[in-house]
Amino acid sequence: MAVAGSAIAGPIQPSATVVPSNSSPGVRPVSLIIKIRLELQCGQPGVAPITITLPAAEKVPRTIPLTAVRVSGRLPATLSRQGRRITITPAAPSGVTCDVIAPGTITIRISKTANFGNPDRPGNYRIAIDRQTLHLQANLAIHT
Repeated sequence: MAVAGSAIAGPIQPSATVVPSNSSPGVRPVSLIIKIRLELQCGQPGVAPITITLPAAEKVPRTIPLTAVRVSGRLPATLSRQGRRITITPAAPSGVTCDVIAPGTITIRISKTANFGNPDRPGNYRIAIDRQTLHLQANLAIHT
C-alpha cells in the first residue's frame, strides 16, 4: 500500500562554504563565516574537533581569542592554532539529546577581533575542513 505524500530521503552530500565579511584583496581584519552541511544528531554540532586549514596567502594571527569564535552560536570548548591549521572543538550540547540523524549545518563564525586578513591578490583560495573521516574543501573568493 502506498502512502500519498511520503518520501524517503537519502543521505546528504556533505559540503562547505566560506564567506568573508569583505572580499577585497588585502583587507584586514575580516570576519569569516564557514558553513558545513552534513548529517547531525539532533541538529547539534557534536564534540568532534573541526580542523580548518587556511591557504598560505591568508593572513593568520599568532593567537586567536576563544571569544572571537562561535560554533553554531556557542563558544567552542577549545581552540588551537598550529601554523595555518586551526582546530576547534565544539562545546558539548546541553539538555536532552535525541537519536534523530538528519541534514543540518554547523556554522562557524570567526569575528574581526580574531584579526584574520584576506590574501593580497584576487583569486580563488582553497580552505580544507576536516572532521573525523569527513574531508571537505571550500572556496574563498577574493576579488576587486
